[in-house]
Amino acid sequence: MSRAELVAAALDRKARGTFPLDFCGSSVTGIADRALEKLLAALGLPGDRRPVDSVQGISAPAPAIIFALGSSTLRIGRDRILPGTPSPEGVSTARDRFGVHWRRGVGELYFSQVGAPLGEGRLRDALDAYVFPEPEAAGIDESIAEGRAAAEGFGLFPVLDRDCAGIYEMAARLRGVERLYYDLLDDPEGVDALAERILDYKLRYWSLVLEAWGKAPAAIAEADDYGSEQSLLFAPDLIRGLFISRYRRLLGTIKRKCPAARVVFHSCGAVREILPALIEAGIDALNPVQFTAAGMGLEGLVRDFGDRIAFWGGAVDTKVVLTTGSPEDLRKELSHNAAILGSRGGFVCSTVHNIQADVPVENILAYLEAARGLGLAEARGAGRAA
Repeated sequence: MSRAELVAAALDRKARGTFPLDFCGSSVTGIADRALEKLLAALGLPGDRRPVDSVQGISAPAPAIIFALGSSTLRIGRDRILPGTPSPEGVSTARDRFGVHWRRGVGELYFSQVGAPLGEGRLRDALDAYVFPEPEAAGIDESIAEGRAAAEGFGLFPVLDRDCAGIYEMAARLRGVERLYYDLLDDPEGVDALAERILDYKLRYWSLVLEAWGKAPAAIAEADDYGSEQSLLFAPDLIRGLFISRYRRLLGTIKRKCPAARVVFHSCGAVREILPALIEAGIDALNPVQFTAAGMGLEGLVRDFGDRIAFWGGAVDTKVVLTTGSPEDLRKELSHNAAILGSRGGFVCSTVHNIQADVPVENILAYLEAARGLGLAEARGAGRAA
């Protein structure tokens, strides 16, 4: 079984005893550029990296290195947000295609949002005056052509990545989090109109992507964060009615255009209460499987939902174990979690969100070694030699 076939089997919950590894397969299953630089240096590999999401500080190595590290996936898509422009003082600023303003101070690892294009006045008035950007068809065609060739050449499973945040998250970025929460109470019609405009952008983006991609199997990476570590961010009925109902339309359109596509949906935190609605909306796999959040115990998730979705992530906690634990700590957690998540055939091995910049390189090496040992022996040699 090739690496690509192994991922396809896991997404259809048919991979038992052999688990594919996803390393750098999306903008939420990647690695911070500074950590990647240390990893490549430690392995004596070429240090060339391409940006994935400059706000998060995420980058990816060349496909040949991804293959050599044992991963079974390949992200296909452009840098989601352009790199910042540094000032003489070392402060970097960036304004993305949606007009959101970002800033990274001296010594900081990540950008923070410092300006929202719809942040002033009544939401409907601001929205009426705002012009959404157009998805860039030329860039999409080029990234897909390049990614398809690399995925086929190395026998990796393609992951078609989104070019912007989720519907709720984009609304929060465009309006500002605090203003949006007020609007949910005193201008729900305005928030509804904003969500519809974001959905329209996503429909146009994915139509362009799938027109270029065709009907070949692929993972579709979409996301919207609805949970904190303790609870949902707001009322579940509001999430279901305002946001997940729109994902039902979006994912339905995607699957009509590409029936072989499988949707990997990223939503952090305590999202168990809305997981049935997400499944009904059309997701095929949940990421990042943040098992430390309230209600997200792995045994319960697999028992209650493992016959309907796969789990893409949840292998190791990046917040504590991967960052401050010993290599032996993370090996134990990985083995324990994989046994649970893979028990019903639907597990793609990936950490809980991106590997952060402060993770010790010895822990990254130990994680990759342990992940490869979970059951990749059959797939390890498939594809072109690195």
